[in-house]
Amino acid sequence: MSRQLPGEDEMLLENRTAIVYGGGGAIGGAVATAFARDGARVFLTGRLVD
Repeated sequence: MSRQLPGEDEMLLENRTAIVYGGGGAIGGAVATAFARDGARVFLTGRLVD
């Protein structure tokens, strides 16, 4: 059995759900994008403080 390296059309998070807290910030947004790129269904949550 051959092992694929990450990035070789392998959807590591396919059929998974990710909840990202702080999704409105730079780090949370980057994490959400990476999870979605790997096939996850992504839900973002955050809050705005005035």
